[in-house]
Amino acid sequence: MYKTIILPLAKEDILEAAKWYNKQQEGPGKRFTAEVREKVH
Repeated sequence: MYKTIILPLAKEDILEAAKWYNKQQEGPGKRFTAEVREKVH
């Protein structure tokens, strides 16, 4: 089994995307980061 590592720049991109989604509508940013965590682990 492989261990996935998210690099610091990728983490920044994920957080920026979540912020953008939350500016469009409240809630999607949280769901977005949860989906990323679920798919990566």
